[in-house]
Amino acid sequence: MKVILDIEIYPNFFLLGWYDMTKKRYWPLTEKRLKVVDKIIREQRPYIISFNGQHFDLRLLKYALHRYEDSKNIVKELKVFADYIINGPAGLHPKAVELFEEFKWWDYPNLDLKNVLGGRTCPSLKKLSCRLHLKEVESLPIPPDTILTDAQKQKIITYNKTDISNTLRLFHHCRPQLEMRLELGKIYNMDLRSLSDAQIAEKILGSLVPGERRAFNDQPRPLKDFLHKFTYQTPQLRIFFDRLYYNIGCRFKKTYHPIKKKQVYQKFFEEGEEVFSNIKIADIEPPVDFKFGGLHSVHGRRAVSGTQAYDVDVASFYPHLIMRFNIFPEGLGERFLEVYKGLLDRRLDAKKNGRKTEADGLKIVLNSTFGKFNEVYSKLFDPISGASVCLHGECALLRLMDLCYQHHIGVLLVNTDGLVTDKDPAPAVKAWEAEFNMTLEVKEIEKYLIADSNNHVLLYKDGSQKVKGVKFAYEQTTSKQTNFAITRRAAVEYLLYSTPVPTTIKSCRDIHEFTAAYSKGPTILAVKRAYTPDDPGQPMPDLVRYYLGTGQHHLYRQNAKGWTRCADSEGFVVCNEIPVELPQHLDYDKYIAMTNKLLEKL
Repeated sequence: MKVILDIEIYPNFFLLGWYDMTKKRYWPLTEKRLKVVDKIIREQRPYIISFNGQHFDLRLLKYALHRYEDSKNIVKELKVFADYIINGPAGLHPKAVELFEEFKWWDYPNLDLKNVLGGRTCPSLKKLSCRLHLKEVESLPIPPDTILTDAQKQKIITYNKTDISNTLRLFHHCRPQLEMRLELGKIYNMDLRSLSDAQIAEKILGSLVPGERRAFNDQPRPLKDFLHKFTYQTPQLRIFFDRLYYNIGCRFKKTYHPIKKKQVYQKFFEEGEEVFSNIKIADIEPPVDFKFGGLHSVHGRRAVSGTQAYDVDVASFYPHLIMRFNIFPEGLGERFLEVYKGLLDRRLDAKKNGRKTEADGLKIVLNSTFGKFNEVYSKLFDPISGASVCLHGECALLRLMDLCYQHHIGVLLVNTDGLVTDKDPAPAVKAWEAEFNMTLEVKEIEKYLIADSNNHVLLYKDGSQKVKGVKFAYEQTTSKQTNFAITRRAAVEYLLYSTPVPTTIKSCRDIHEFTAAYSKGPTILAVKRAYTPDDPGQPMPDLVRYYLGTGQHHLYRQNAKGWTRCADSEGFVVCNEIPVELPQHLDYDKYIAMTNKLLEKL
């Protein structure tokens, strides 16, 4: 029995949305039905699917099932518990906090889709619903501290039903990831279904390699302590590496990462008394920015375009760097490398013999391991190993540039795991592969436009494309929000095929490509639809999906300093429920103007 579950809680209203996937039926259950729910869970052990359930909904449900028979006001208690989960213990009696902490884990098998999609870094269900182009997206319609009327309770039931429907759609979207987790779970006899990619890597490797997390000594240390010696023929690169190897050290700083929502160790270069985050190699072409976050070529303000080039990428770069340079977490020792190589060999065998799900799963495990080197509470934690992987990868790519220069091959672009050349790089590729025992993948480019190392468009000879960066990328995924995707697609169509911008925009029949999503951040007090900042306007929900119509009004947001207008919002029309057909008042001219503005900047 599979059930999708979602809870809403107000001072006078508890709602347990319960959707039976077998019967395809939704039940809105209140606290009066907790005895029935308790019996179903104990006797039938349903497999519960949720979004953020492990952090919120399942904790509330566990508390409710434990207390409903003895509590005089279970709804009031659940509201206090929900506020504690969201806002923390401020103002609560220590005994209440101690009680709530007892209800931290659900006791039965379950699947939390938020964990599958990244855990703490995963966007909200509302944002994901926009990115997946779901028909309805609705913010909480009534503030959570409201005493609800009967009519408002019905409104919350409708809202809950929408959330459960979107969770069901998200579950179907995640099927490939779930199948991979099931396959790996069978191989290693583990339940991996509610783990992120990085957590899967840690659980599998942690079970196979004995050892414990070592306390990290964050004292600065010379790079040569954990960096192999590289040899370069190009004088500028040789001078740079000698400075890097002999003069520069690595300094670590523990800080809170607001996007990852956790403590991390930032890495900086240190030379004498100076501490800096990047080193610019200015006297090569193109100039390169060298930092712990990756290697990137530096480009001017104008984009570079042309025909006939070659895209060179390193296959499975981080896993092969770990093996090639014997990089392992100090707490696990060299045994880590034996196990890691075994996983790499198994992945290659699965790929060769058509076991695609297993191969894809092991690829995620191998690639995610590097991230765990920098995870403060991970068994694999070792920032020195993390820094070592980055530095060896960047120095190896500099060596590939070096070989290109020796063979008179021009380099057009460099990024963290590859580069683009103006001539066939075969001689440099052959020498580099022999030196590093890694494989390079080369694709011939028919046409290219490069704005910078993170924003470029490549049209390959086989007709496929590589579209990278916020300036060009128009494909929407669960990890990326693309507003007004039609403008990016129209720009790419123009750059690659000379298709007129109005032709692409006016021929598009998918309303989703014309939409954007605005989500109210923590510093925003209110959002409104208005003609001017002083116009009282119409209040807007926390998340607004919209397209641009022919009107003159804008979306305004209010922070502590007052009201400001949101960019590209003139004539915005809310479409949290997607219309069946393209609206007649869709303003094509505004999308054409946005696209032309983008092209002018290039």
